[in-house]
Amino acid sequence: MTMECDRRTGSEQGKEGLVADLRRLLDEQLTAGREGDFKRVERLGERANAVVEAITRCPGPVQTHAEGARDLGKLYGELALLLQAEQADAQSRLRQLRRVKRVLGVYGGKDKSGGKPSTQLG
Repeated sequence: MTMECDRRTGSEQGKEGLVADLRRLLDEQLTAGREGDFKRVERLGERANAVVEAITRCPGPVQTHAEGARDLGKLYGELALLLQAEQADAQSRLRQLRRVKRVLGVYGGKDKSGGKPSTQLG
C-alpha cells in the first residue's frame, strides 16, 4: 500500500486526506487499546506509520487541526498514556509471577516424606 500526496489534485487535498486517515487510525488504535486488543493496536500502528511517512513526503506545512476533530498530538498523547499504563500493568504482573515462582521454589519443590524435590521422585 503506497501512499503519496495526490499531486494531480493538489498536495493540500492529499495532505488533508492523509491527516484524516491518520486521525482515524489513531482513534481506532485507542478503541482497540481500551478493549485490550493490543495485536490490533500494533497492526493499526504499522498502517499509521505508513501514513506518517506519506505525510512527510508532502511538500509544505501540514494542518493537524480539523474543525470539531481532536488534534493529532492529543491523540498520540492519549495512545502513549494508554500503552504506558498497559506496560506498567504487564510489568507488575511479571513481578508478581516472579515472586510466586520464588515462593514455589522454596516451599513447593520439596516432598514431605523424604525431603527430595518432587521432580526427583521415582
